[in-house]
Amino acid sequence: MKKTDSLKKENKKSYKKPALKEYGAIKDHTKAITGAAGMDGGVAPANRTMTCVSLPPFIQEHQWLLEDQYTQEKFRAAIFAKIKPGYVVLDLGTGTGLHAIFAAQAGAKRVYAVDSEAIVQMAKATAEKNKHADTITFIQSSSETLELPEKVDVIITNIGFFNTLKYLPQVIEKHLKPDGKLIPEKINLEYALLEDAIFYDKNINSWEQNKFATDFSVFKACALSRPFYGGWSPEQTLSTSQELGEINLTKHSQFQAEANHTLQATRTGTIHGIIGWYTFQLSDGISFSTKPPLQLSPLIWNQWFLPATTPMTVKQGEMVQVSLRMNTSQNFPEPIWQWSIASQTTKSNFDTMVFTATS
Repeated sequence: MKKTDSLKKENKKSYKKPALKEYGAIKDHTKAITGAAGMDGGVAPANRTMTCVSLPPFIQEHQWLLEDQYTQEKFRAAIFAKIKPGYVVLDLGTGTGLHAIFAAQAGAKRVYAVDSEAIVQMAKATAEKNKHADTITFIQSSSETLELPEKVDVIITNIGFFNTLKYLPQVIEKHLKPDGKLIPEKINLEYALLEDAIFYDKNINSWEQNKFATDFSVFKACALSRPFYGGWSPEQTLSTSQELGEINLTKHSQFQAEANHTLQATRTGTIHGIIGWYTFQLSDGISFSTKPPLQLSPLIWNQWFLPATTPMTVKQGEMVQVSLRMNTSQNFPEPIWQWSIASQTTKSNFDTMVFTATS
């Protein structure tokens, strides 16, 4: 017998097939991120993509969240500030279970860690590995159908501004004690006028260019009717910021904000749209903001942009009228926006266009 044959037999005998762990159906972990990231981002705003061959790794967005150390430290500080020993806590959209573990470390008596995805099985294994299995109960459920055996003292939810927001009022009503607390508790919205010709040409005007000898310009109206997401610098703004409104998450059954302001151009330039951002109030004195320049992870957080139907040139000191409205609805997955911009010579307005599929 040849020496190589002997080695092959030896290696074959020594190989032991690893045990497989059940972490949910494979389809639950190989999803395109098309549905992620609602209004301002939350998870993976830069990856609102649909792929036909190679799906983005499901686990990557949760890796990004864990690496977002600045924001997670803010959440941990707020959790330790609000959760007292003996509290019952709901962590809505638990993901890897990080905030549920923070709550357990803060002294919570029971933590219900809920996620609609099968990642709860891996989060459960993580909690067991870190000696929190007796405190944290993991539940795979949507927020709409969630059932708990008791009401909770605190709800934690890293909502960003995606579609969890529209379900939050009913979760609060159903599961939070009358004197219960929420993390975050408030969201402040601000906005300003923005100049960005390159972004506008790429995302709006490009629809007017024939492609493959075909006119696709009808799609321009659709592009003009929706928010875009990205990161901009303070130097690109054309006005000082204005407050759109404050959303108290514990008091509103429907979230909306509305403003009608006269803004003064701080320099001569071209208005391509409105830039907006959020400040999340987690607890007294604990907050973080997506205000430009963005200090948070750009993989997770960003600003939103509402395009002008017609870019307008303004001179320094010129007055510009802005009307802006946002509201949530149970019928739509993301907030609905309406906006208009009017200078002394040009008016640009758009009500969000909604497309529905019918059978």
